[in-house]
Amino acid sequence: MAADCMDMGFYISRDLGNTWNCLHPHDSLRPTTDLNYTYIGVAKKDSIIFAVPYGGNLWRSTNNGISWSKSCSYGVSKITIIDNNVFIFNDKNLYRSDDLGLTWSKIENFNTTNDIIQEVKACGNNLYVLTDNLDSSLYISTDYGNTWSAILNNKVFKQPYAIYDIIWN
Repeated sequence: MAADCMDMGFYISRDLGNTWNCLHPHDSLRPTTDLNYTYIGVAKKDSIIFAVPYGGNLWRSTNNGISWSKSCSYGVSKITIIDNNVFIFNDKNLYRSDDLGLTWSKIENFNTTNDIIQEVKACGNNLYVLTDNLDSSLYISTDYGNTWSAILNNKVFKQPYAIYDIIWN
């Protein structure tokens, strides 16, 4: 289990939450000596943990958080994983790594010319991207980001609206 706690650090439990240890990917990420990290995203696949501290660098651990290395610095906002594909985004761009964070490529066919990417989430093998500008749109990819379909946009509600998060049952 892993948890990010605002201004308190990044914690990991190896015993289903009975005990917790604070882990920090790299001390140079600490803005000041007396202020802890604010994490905006964490993800885990097998023994690989990804952490996105405030500031947007993506850190990767291959040994359950014992040591860390920088995976990329695209100004990352959030992270999600489907199989061995890791997806990250910043305001305008969506990136994919098909080798668990060793290399990255921009997903070129996701056009966000006028939109800001607000959220990226996975459910099963589907990838969902929520955008926002004057109105929100929700897109789905069933093939790891190779193709996209809009499944919700302003035409559904016939008025401006905003979606802030996605959950499913």
